[in-house]
Amino acid sequence: MYTDARIRLQKREPHVKPNKYALVPILVTVLAAGAAKAATPSASTAAAPVQQTIALAPVWSRGGEDDDVFFGDIQQVILDAAGNIVVVDRQMSQVQLFSSAGEHLATLTPEGDGPGEVRSPYSACLLPGGAVAVSERFAGKVVVVEGDGTPRATWTLHEMYNTVNTLACDGGNLLLAGQRSEPGPGGQVQHYILAGHDPADGTRRCVYVERTNNLQFNPLKIVEVGFFTARQRLCAVGPDGRVYAAADRDAYRVDVFAPDGTLERTVSRPFSPWRRDADEKARVLARLEDDVRNVEMAKEFVVADCDPVLEYLRVDQAGCLWVQHARSWRDQPPGVLVSMDVFSPEGKLARQVRFVGPGNARDDTVWLLPDGRVAVVIGGVGGERALSDTADLNRPVQLMLLEQIDADS
Repeated sequence: MYTDARIRLQKREPHVKPNKYALVPILVTVLAAGAAKAATPSASTAAAPVQQTIALAPVWSRGGEDDDVFFGDIQQVILDAAGNIVVVDRQMSQVQLFSSAGEHLATLTPEGDGPGEVRSPYSACLLPGGAVAVSERFAGKVVVVEGDGTPRATWTLHEMYNTVNTLACDGGNLLLAGQRSEPGPGGQVQHYILAGHDPADGTRRCVYVERTNNLQFNPLKIVEVGFFTARQRLCAVGPDGRVYAAADRDAYRVDVFAPDGTLERTVSRPFSPWRRDADEKARVLARLEDDVRNVEMAKEFVVADCDPVLEYLRVDQAGCLWVQHARSWRDQPPGVLVSMDVFSPEGKLARQVRFVGPGNARDDTVWLLPDGRVAVVIGGVGGERALSDTADLNRPVQLMLLEQIDADS
C-alpha cells in the first residue's frame, strides 16, 4: 500500500459567482450537478437587499455527554406531518423521531435489512399523506414508512442508481439525487443524476441534471472539485414542485426547473470566492486522504485553491429561496450563527438575514424547518468540511432546536 501520496494544488481562476462544497466517499459518491440547457439569469441584483436580523433562543437540546440519547453522524433534520423532529443518523443506521418538546418518541427505521429497516441512511423526506421516505444510500433503495414507523414499501432502484443520496419532496414532486457507476477506460465512469420521481411509487418522471465523470485509477486521482455534489443541502423542492439545484461548484448559481424538467431560470449574484490559505488546504488534503485510507493503490490528490461557494439551499412555503454560502459564517459579528441570502420567488435578491443565537455555522450544521424553527447540529460540520480549526471532533454530536424570539425589519 502506498503511504507516500503526491499532492498538487489546482490552479483555478475564481468566477465572479461561485458555489460550496462537499466530498463524498470514493467510488460510490455523487459528482457535481450541472444544467443541460441554457437559462435566462434573473435580475437578482437590481436593488439593494433588505438587511434583517433574527434572534433565536434554545427550545431544547439532545445528545451530549449527560444525555441518554447518543448521535453518531446526523445527515439531515426534517419535520414530519405532526411537527415532530425526524433525525437521520447515518453512523447509527437509524432514523429517530423526537417530539416538538424534545422527547424521544420512536425509532422510525431501525438498523437492519427487513421491512422498514435501513443501513447507512443518508436522507429523508415527508411524502404526501404523512409517510416518511428514507434513502438507504449504498443499497440503492428507498424505504418508506408510515409516520409511526410501520413499514409501507421499499423501492429498489438498482437499474437507475448504485447509490441513492438526496431525497426531497414538495408540491407532488419527489426529488432524488443518485449515482450510477460502471467500468471505464483506466478507471470508472460515474454518472450523477438529479431526477424527479412519483412520490406514490418512486417511478422516475424526468431528469433535471445529469453529469458524467471519469475517475482514474493507478494512481487513484482524487480531484477535489470532481466530488462536489448537489445532495440534500444543495438541492431543494419548492411548494409548487419546482426544483432548485446548485449546478456549478465555482459559481453563485442556482438553476430553477419546472417539475417537468424545463430549465426556467438561473438565480445568481456577484460573489467573491473564499481563497484558502495553506492551513485550510492542508486540512482539506487530510480529509481527502482519510476518505480513501483503505484503498490500496497509489494516490494523487488535487486540492482546489478556492472554497466552493454554496453550502445550503432551502425553499420556504412562500416560494422564497434561502441560500447559505461560503461567507455566511465568515467575517460575521459576534453571536451570529449564520447569515443567508433570501431570493424572492421571481429570483430577486430581496433580503440578507443574520440569525443570532447559539452555535456557529463554521462548525455546526444549520437546518431551516418549515415552521420557522431552526435545528442546529452542534459539531455536525467539522469532520465533513475539514476547514475548521475550532471544531472539537471528539465532542459528542448534539441536536439543538431554536425558535425565533425577535426579528427586525
